[in-house]
Amino acid sequence: MLDIPSSFILSSKLSPLEPKDVLRLLELAQTRWNDKCVERCMNSHPNRPLLGAGISNPQDLQRVITYGVPVIHLEQECLALQMAQRRHLNEVRYLHMIGFIGSAGGWGGLGALISHPKYSRKLAESVPVAVFYGGTTMMVVGLSLYTARLMRTLRYTYKLRVIENEHFMLRDDVVYSGTWFVLTKMVPYCFTVAALYQLCKHKLG
Repeated sequence: MLDIPSSFILSSKLSPLEPKDVLRLLELAQTRWNDKCVERCMNSHPNRPLLGAGISNPQDLQRVITYGVPVIHLEQECLALQMAQRRHLNEVRYLHMIGFIGSAGGWGGLGALISHPKYSRKLAESVPVAVFYGGTTMMVVGLSLYTARLMRTLRYTYKLRVIENEHFMLRDDVVYSGTWFVLTKMVPYCFTVAALYQLCKHKLG
């Protein structure tokens, strides 16, 4: 079990938590996070709190999320905040799924179009060469930037966990290793791109 300095713990000013309560919350969170991931996070951001305890209103919650606190405890009595955050995270998960499929479809469709000699030649003949290559380059760059942003977002997504009736928001990078992310996100993404590429290529004939 890691020894977490008090400087890495941020407690809401509105929270009635005592030091012993914060210690209990820290011990509960440690049952779900990955010590190696947490240690890496602490070393990378030595001035950033690791745990935000006793968050009881949307303003404080948004503040710690924006600041990048990876472990957030929602005050036990704030049922409305807990339910609202659960709904929000479900919506975010749905949007991430759409972005995942959309990005993969963009790469698959663009790759199939460019690699198909008939359509790429017809497109090159109908528009100026500079416009064709310039537009293709812009689409590749745009898709690359969007995909990089999407993957970063997926890596730093929060999930709501209930541990002994306490609600925690744990960010994926303190729970799962980089290898886990590659195997569960990057590899399926590459397979999806390849499958959609083959599908688009088949449709184009």
